[in-house]
Amino acid sequence: MGRGGKRSWYNGDRREAKRNRVNSAQYDEKRPEHLVVGEKKPKRKAACLVGYCGTGYHGMQLNPPSKTIEGDLFDAFVKAGAVSSYNSDDPKKVALARAARTDKGVHAAGNVITLKLIMEDEQLIEKVNQHLPPSIRVWDVIRTINSFNPRTYCESRIYEYLIPTYAFVPPKPTSVLGQCISKNSPMPKEPIDENDINQLSRKIFYEEGKEFWDKYKEMEDTIMEAYNADPENFVNPFSKKAAAAAASEESAQESNPVNTPDNEVSTEEHEKKDATDGETPVPTSEGNQSDTSTPKSDPALRLERALKNAEMQLLKEYRISQNRLRVIRETLDCYVGNHNFHNFTVGQAFHQKNSNRLIRSFKASDPMIIGNTEWISLKVHGQSFMLHQIRKMIALAVLMVRTGCNLNRIQDAFKKTKVNIPKGPGFGLLLESPFFKGYNEHKAPENDRDPIDFLKYSESIEKFKHAHIYDKIFLEESRKQVFHCFLTFIDSYKEIDFQYLSDIGITAEEEKVAENGLPDELSSEDEDDAKTNKDELEG
Repeated sequence: MGRGGKRSWYNGDRREAKRNRVNSAQYDEKRPEHLVVGEKKPKRKAACLVGYCGTGYHGMQLNPPSKTIEGDLFDAFVKAGAVSSYNSDDPKKVALARAARTDKGVHAAGNVITLKLIMEDEQLIEKVNQHLPPSIRVWDVIRTINSFNPRTYCESRIYEYLIPTYAFVPPKPTSVLGQCISKNSPMPKEPIDENDINQLSRKIFYEEGKEFWDKYKEMEDTIMEAYNADPENFVNPFSKKAAAAAASEESAQESNPVNTPDNEVSTEEHEKKDATDGETPVPTSEGNQSDTSTPKSDPALRLERALKNAEMQLLKEYRISQNRLRVIRETLDCYVGNHNFHNFTVGQAFHQKNSNRLIRSFKASDPMIIGNTEWISLKVHGQSFMLHQIRKMIALAVLMVRTGCNLNRIQDAFKKTKVNIPKGPGFGLLLESPFFKGYNEHKAPENDRDPIDFLKYSESIEKFKHAHIYDKIFLEESRKQVFHCFLTFIDSYKEIDFQYLSDIGITAEEEKVAENGLPDELSSEDEDDAKTNKDELEG
């Protein structure tokens, strides 16, 4: 200690050098050449405000040898000189922590990590960003009090989930789930009271469902008629080659109304080649893209692909009604308050105190058109979340709305009986912002520290969200139809697993069904991890 009880950095260097010598002797390690006694500079506890796209990363937290957001951030701080050579081999030496540990594939427009940094360089933020990919940004580095912990000081978080509105279309009447609902959840008797949200939801299930699938039946009949007329030469009407042939023929007719042998456009070449080549691939229920290299000799597969293309086109053209949007909003409102969410995560029992979570609000935006697909944004504001909690909350809400399920089913899911709830696709989820109200109002001003607030960077964050998060979500859905695959899998799954969506409700038998769990496509990839890190995992 120096005079006046203050620690001198000279003595700190000596202690650091001694620790290195002791560790080297204990573990029989040679001292790394790049470590030089005396190069140590003062470190300060700092909060780093960051944003990132989670695509291609195995979550937020360091998890060697997997590629993680924190791994890239720590490397960037080392390269920028904010972490010394003494500490570059182990993030624990600089007390690395985070406000929210987002799951694999989950994005964040705003998140906070804390660590001890060398903050002498005024260009620190710019230098760190130079060593990061464009999909990860550091918005600011703010000095904090030494006792600051981003997870415990974080009072609440807002998550956003983007979802196409076609996800709320009722299941196909011939599917397992569609037949289960029709059999066990009859249409309410006339006159229907539209002020009763449950009666309105059931009415929409039957009326809008019939209207949508009647349109599909017309398209299906047209395709089947063309196929039955000449199976061997059947061409998928949604393939790129079919569209190109139609465009060429139309162009030729416009240039010369009376076609002559010289300018006549023939489609024989398209018929000779694989009729499926070049068409937009449609994923199967398992989530893999259908094979586009199927030889023409297999007309049955071309027919199957054409029917899937027709269904996908109709889904993209779907536009949500105001009544259905009202049902969605009232369904989400059922989550607001303090409830037991043991059914909305993994490895959690009803009697555990930390199964209770506070949801402050859950809102659905007005619809927006992106490309040719309609989307809505769902925003949930909560104190904290467990692993897969948000994705399971949204999945249950979607299933309830599209099946006309009674809204009391959410209250039933808060009770002791175990229920199988699938988790929705993760790529549409992003952490919008954590909040540190108590710290900003008390601890920060008392200790002459700046508040931790994302508002001043809102313009940059919005640009980042659209360029690196939203666009990737929209593009991935356009290419792979992730939500369609997810819902198709559920619609065709065993009736007993999702019969609680009908008027049968959650029964004692559901407990036995839940013991068997759901397949990997609908359950959790990280259950073992969740058992040891439940307090930190989110999404």
